[in-house]
Amino acid sequence: LYNIVKENPGFLRTCEVGCAMGTSALYLCQALKDGARVEKGGFHVSCDPNQDTQYKSIARTNLNRAGLDGHFRLVHEPNYLGLSALLREVRNGKIPGRFHLVFVDGWHTFDYTLLDLFFADLLCEVGGIICLDDINHDGVKKAMKFV
Repeated sequence: LYNIVKENPGFLRTCEVGCAMGTSALYLCQALKDGARVEKGGFHVSCDPNQDTQYKSIARTNLNRAGLDGHFRLVHEPNYLGLSALLREVRNGKIPGRFHLVFVDGWHTFDYTLLDLFFADLLCEVGGIICLDDINHDGVKKAMKFV
């Protein structure tokens, strides 16, 4: 993920479904920083309803410790609500365009993965990249084959 963002100078906005410990968010935020995208308005958004409960806010803590929290935003809602809200923000101009990279690593059932991919398609810029993690999970594999 780091290399994808770093090697594509036009990638300013990244989005992630599922945040957990914040590892992917750290790589994506660091790539934005290292590629001088932050100065151009680059930012990363993670959608994770369990960040404050199940994960005890560890992703936010890790991003803060790394000095990367200034261009990170957490949407603390179920993915189908949070991604829908992000799409509204893109459409009404609050977010200045679609995302250049969308990383899907949410709930690993067929139905949730399919919804995440549906919104990823709507949120991703034409020419952008959608990455799907954990493709060996049965539900994720089934959704990947379906799309």
